[in-house]
Amino acid sequence: IVSPFSEKKLIQDLTKRYSEAGTYGRPLENSSQPLQVDAGVHLIHILDMDEHNQVITTSLSLEYRWMDEYLRWDPAEYGNVKTCNMPPKLVWVPDIVISNALAEAENIDGESSVHIQHNGSVTWVQRKIYRTACYINMINYPFDKQSCHIILKSSSYSKQEMRLSSLYSEGSGQWHLGDLEMLSEYQEASEWKIVEIKLNDVNTENLGNSLLKCTVVLKRKTVFFTFILILPCVFLTMLTLVVFWLPPERPDKTTLAMNIFGSFMVLLLVLVGTIPSTASSIPVLGIYYFFNMVMTSSSIGLATIVVNVSRSNKGKPRVPKWLRAIAIDTLGEVFGVNKTYSIKPRKSNQDKMNRNILIREPMSVGSNDETFSCDPEAEAFHLRNTNDKHYVGLHDHQNVESELPGIASSNQSHRTLLRIESLLTSTKLALEAIQSQNTERERVVRFRDEKAYEWRIVAITVDRVFFLVYLICTLI
Repeated sequence: IVSPFSEKKLIQDLTKRYSEAGTYGRPLENSSQPLQVDAGVHLIHILDMDEHNQVITTSLSLEYRWMDEYLRWDPAEYGNVKTCNMPPKLVWVPDIVISNALAEAENIDGESSVHIQHNGSVTWVQRKIYRTACYINMINYPFDKQSCHIILKSSSYSKQEMRLSSLYSEGSGQWHLGDLEMLSEYQEASEWKIVEIKLNDVNTENLGNSLLKCTVVLKRKTVFFTFILILPCVFLTMLTLVVFWLPPERPDKTTLAMNIFGSFMVLLLVLVGTIPSTASSIPVLGIYYFFNMVMTSSSIGLATIVVNVSRSNKGKPRVPKWLRAIAIDTLGEVFGVNKTYSIKPRKSNQDKMNRNILIREPMSVGSNDETFSCDPEAEAFHLRNTNDKHYVGLHDHQNVESELPGIASSNQSHRTLLRIESLLTSTKLALEAIQSQNTERERVVRFRDEKAYEWRIVAITVDRVFFLVYLICTLI
C-alpha cells in the first residue's frame, strides 16, 4: 500500500542526506574511480544558419544519465515508491558545457527536474537554444553540404574524474544514426535537410577532458535557388553559345554579348549577396559566372577589332605572324574557317568605269580609209619627229572635231593630222595616269580588305575555340 506521504517523506530524506553530504563533489564512495556520465543529443530544430558569421543556431534537448550513490533507497520502506523528481539545485549534477558555443544558452522550458530511480540512476534533460561555431564551405553553393559539430565536455572535471560516453554507444564507442532516436523531436527546417547525424566518443589520450562530439550533416534545399540563380544561368548559357556563332562584323553580336555580360554581372552580384564575404573558398557558380563574362568580353573585343579594321585603312596593323600561324594556318584549317570564308575585295562604281575605259576597243578617228588608234602598240601615222607632248584638253578636242568635216584641201591635211596625233598622244598619257591611279587604289583597297579578312578569320577562329571550350566546361 502506497502512503500518500511516502514520496514526500522520500524526498525529505534524500534532501537531508544530501544536505549532510553536500552537493559539491562527485557522488561516489570510491573517489579514485571516474564517474561515468552517459550523454545524448536530440535535435529539435535548426533555427538559423548564418553563413556570413559562420554560426548555426539550434534547439537541442541534452540528456544526461549517471549513478548517484547518495540517491538510493529501498522501495519497501517508502510505500513501494521507485522513482521521484527533485530540483537539480538540491543534488549533484554534471557541469557539462558545449565548448564551441558562442553565447550563453537560452532555456526553453525553464529549469527541469532530475528524474531519480531507487537504484541511484539519475536522468537529467535540458532543453536549450545554442549558438555554435560552424565552418561553412561554399565551394558547391547552392548545392552544398555543411558539417557542423557540437562538442560536449566537463568544465571542471578531468577525464580521470569524469568520463563521458554516448547513450547510444552500446560498448562500441560510436553510434551512427540508424533510426530516428536523435531526431525523435525534430521539426523540419525550411532551408536545410538533415543528411546524417551521429554522436562520437572523441579520443582524449592527449586531452585533459573527456569529450563527446555530435556531428550534423546538412544539405541545402535548392528549390528557391534553382529559380533565382540556376535557371537564368542555363538560359544565358544557351545565348552565349549563339554569340560565338554570329559573324564578328555584325553589330547585333556586340549588342547581344554586352547584354549577356550585364546579365551575368547581375547574377554575380546576387550571388555575392548570399554568400559570406570572408569565405575562404569561391563558389563554383561564381567562377562560372566570371568565366562567362571573360568569354563574352573577349568575343566583343575581337569583333570590335574586325569592324575597326574593315572600316578604315590607316594606321591599322596586320595580324602578327605568330597569331596568323596559330589562328589562320592551324586552327583555321581545323575548324574549316579558311574554306568557308573567302576574301572578296569591294569595287566602287568609279573603279568599274575606269576598268571599262582601259579594256574597251581602240578608238578610231577619220574616214573609212583613215583610221587612227590610241593603242600604245599601234602607230597610226608614222610621224615620229613631233615635239608636241603636252596635254591638249577637252576644249581643243572639241575644236578639232569641229574642224575635221571641213578639211578639203591637201595643204591643210598635214597640219590637221599633226594636231590629231598630238591629241591622241595626250589622251594616251592621260589614260596611263588613270590606269596608274586605279592600280594604286585597287592595291590599297585589297590591302585593307586583306587586313580585315585576316582579323575576321582570327575572330571567327577564336569564337570557334571559345565555343568548344565553353561547351566542354559547361557539360563538365
